[in-house]
Amino acid sequence: MIIKKREKSQSLQTYEVLLERLDISFPKRELIETDYLMFLTGFKGEKSIDYPLTYLNEKYYQILHDLRLFDGKHYFQIDTLIASQKLLIPAEIKNYSGILTFDPVFKQLIRKNNDKEEALPNPVVQVKRQAYHLKLWLENYKFKSIPIEPIVIMTNERAVIRMNHANSEVPRIVTTTSTFPEKIANLERQYSKEFLTKKDLRKLTRRLLKHHQPNNKNLLQQYGISKDHVTKGVKCDHCKRYSMERGHGHWICGNCGYKSKHAHVKALRDYALLFGTEITIKEAMDFMRISSRFTMRRILDSLGFAKEMVKNKLVYTIELEDL
Repeated sequence: MIIKKREKSQSLQTYEVLLERLDISFPKRELIETDYLMFLTGFKGEKSIDYPLTYLNEKYYQILHDLRLFDGKHYFQIDTLIASQKLLIPAEIKNYSGILTFDPVFKQLIRKNNDKEEALPNPVVQVKRQAYHLKLWLENYKFKSIPIEPIVIMTNERAVIRMNHANSEVPRIVTTTSTFPEKIANLERQYSKEFLTKKDLRKLTRRLLKHHQPNNKNLLQQYGISKDHVTKGVKCDHCKRYSMERGHGHWICGNCGYKSKHAHVKALRDYALLFGTEITIKEAMDFMRISSRFTMRRILDSLGFAKEMVKNKLVYTIELEDL
C-alpha cells in the first residue's frame, strides 16, 4: 500500500517555473538548465520503479516515497522506504548510465562514458548513511527495534555494473529494476520474524508522514537571481506569452485574444514557488500587472487564503496544496 505518493518535489517544480520566467540571457541560465536536467533525470529514474513495486503484496508492505526527516542532528532523505512488520528497506534510486564500477576501497563509483571517466557519489555509501540516520530517528521516537536493510536500485537497464574488488558488499545491496522483486523475495526469506504488530506499523508510517519536512530550496538566492531577471505577468495557456490582461471577471490575452477565468491561479503558484508563500496586495499587483488594488484584493479573497496584518500591511499566505 502506498502511503506517500511520489510526486515532483517542490524544488523540481520551482526549477520549471524559474526556467519559464527567467531572462533567456541570464549568465547562469545554462548552469540552471543542467542542474534542472539532473533533478529531472533523477525523478524519472525514481518513477521507473513504480511498476516493480506493484509486485509487492499490499497486505504486508507500506511504501513511502521522498521522505525527508530530522534525526535530532541531521536531515536525511530517503527516495523510497518499504516498510513491513519484519523489516524496513530504505532504497536509494539511481538513474546512472554508462559503465559503472564500484570501488569499495575508496568508496567511489566510477562512471565511464565515451572514454571519459568521472567519480560519482557512491549510492552504497549514501544508503548506508540513510539507514544509520533512520535507526537514530526510530530510537529518538522510542519505536521498537526492527532490522533495516538498505538497498540501491539502479534503474537504467542499459548501464553496465561492475566491481573492482572480490570482497564487496555491492551484490548484497545493489539491484536493478528487473531483479528488484527477486531481491525483496530474498529478504522476505531471510527475515521471518515479525518485530512490529500491524498497529505498530500503522503508527510508524503515520509518524513518518507527520515528521516529513520538504526541502524547499530558494533558487533565486542559490543562483544569485534578482527579481528583475524574472518575467512578470500572467501566462496565456494558448499562445504561452505573459500577455494576459484583467477584464470584467476574466482574463483576456492581449496577443491572441484567448480568455480564461482562472489564469491568475497559475501566476500565484509561480510567485509562491519563486518568492515564498507570503504576498501583499501590492506585490501581487506588481507581479500580475494589475493596476486596480480593489480587483487584486477581490481575487486573493476569492481563493480563501489566510491573511493577517503585518506592520500595517495585509499579508496573504498562498496555499500551494489548494492551487
